[in-house]
Amino acid sequence: MSNLPASRAESAGVLIAPEAIGSLGTPPTTGWLPMQPDQDQIADFYRNVKKIAASPISPERQMLAPVIVDADAEPKITQDLTSDLINEVGEGMILAKAFHNGGTGTSFFIPSARTTSAYTVAAGGALPAGTLVLARGWVSAANNGLFVVGSSSTGTSIPVAAGVAETPSGYLATLEVAGVRGASGDIGLDVNGNLTSTALNFTTLGLTAGQEIYVGGVPGTAFAFATAGYSGPAEIVSVAANLITLKQRAWTVASADPGTGKTIDLYFTRLYKNVATTHANYQEQAYHMELTLNGIGGGGASEYIYAQGMYVSSFKLTAALGQLVKCELDFIGTDVTDPTTSRFTGPSSAPVPLAIDRFTTANQEPYIQVLNAATEASMCSDVMSWTLNYSNGVTAQKQQGKLGPKRMVVGKVDCSLDMELVVTQDDSIKACTANTTLVFGALLRNTNGGLFVKVPAMNFTGAVPKFPANGVVTISPKGGAFIDPLLRDTLRMSYFAYLPAS
Repeated sequence: MSNLPASRAESAGVLIAPEAIGSLGTPPTTGWLPMQPDQDQIADFYRNVKKIAASPISPERQMLAPVIVDADAEPKITQDLTSDLINEVGEGMILAKAFHNGGTGTSFFIPSARTTSAYTVAAGGALPAGTLVLARGWVSAANNGLFVVGSSSTGTSIPVAAGVAETPSGYLATLEVAGVRGASGDIGLDVNGNLTSTALNFTTLGLTAGQEIYVGGVPGTAFAFATAGYSGPAEIVSVAANLITLKQRAWTVASADPGTGKTIDLYFTRLYKNVATTHANYQEQAYHMELTLNGIGGGGASEYIYAQGMYVSSFKLTAALGQLVKCELDFIGTDVTDPTTSRFTGPSSAPVPLAIDRFTTANQEPYIQVLNAATEASMCSDVMSWTLNYSNGVTAQKQQGKLGPKRMVVGKVDCSLDMELVVTQDDSIKACTANTTLVFGALLRNTNGGLFVKVPAMNFTGAVPKFPANGVVTISPKGGAFIDPLLRDTLRMSYFAYLPAS
């Protein structure tokens, strides 16, 4: 009987890091961050070899030893959806660089220091005055929270007030663009429900058509419009110097509100969306992942397994009643190594998780919509659950002379939505038979910010009424997504580093 210790499942860990573009399968030495897989939700994290045994005619009537002829590398991870996870793999999920807000090409910073009056960053710090930034992970509580950028920012210095001198060492401290705060009376809403300004130049903020913007702070404060209900998310149609045209607003447009005496907040951070291969933001981001198995090496040492050249082949977001929102990530890559005690350079210095508050659908989803794309009329008001399925169409290309995949081949996007709706009106059923183009959008929020998931063009199939005993009539339509005729995309995920309390 063996006296060797068993590797404990609770001690397993998964780290992930982006590989350099063009260096598929090369281990990165920096950028390693922790994932948080659910119990029993690390699957296929091994080299899946295919073996064939020769079977010649023989009087010995016995099998010959099999020979390895192929190998696949397709690990799967399921975990709670968090802001950390979006920061780690958001670009890989849609195979495109994010559209960053702030006007400098980046909305995420890892500062090297905090002085009493500024954050010191490597580059991209020349943010417009009035930009809101959100700091996390600093030891001094005074250095965490929402700050307004001053008027003298540079590429390496982001001026903010009320800080304590601090130099991070051995821990991760971050800074993200969170939005903008207008000067008193500067930002308003016109009679058409569009954002206006007098001094602030909206084109300096890096905003993008199709992105969601969250209008106004907590109602009743100086950062929100005086008109009751004029707050929440809306989609940006276009951006001019003093006008942001909006649609699909969370509020009903009535009279104008010029924001008199108000320092109105607008919240935004970045947009993740799929793009054409000819678009400047198209990027095939691959990852390295490390799986730790504790105690199985000599002398009780931990051993490590590395998944290499990993593309996100597909992902699934599940938002069910009474549950945490889940994200299932299916990867496909070039190889998964055997366990080894030799650890790569970089993973040992990975920080602990930072933005880990979970998303739920209970009192945290103030805005969910299924709209007629042409009229913006609501198709349903009571959503019980939804699941988004998205595939990048990635396949592994193999060839003679190499065991396992040589490279990844990206195909067409395939996106669908499974929903369970309470029948309170007939519009969803009629939309199914009429092949009406619909829009789906849901805002998930928690104390770490929010994520607005939008399918801009889809139609329903299978809206068959169900009649459960002692219950309400429901339908479970499937939303088949297709390319948006205006912005030429299929899925958008607008990420917010900060949102006000609902």
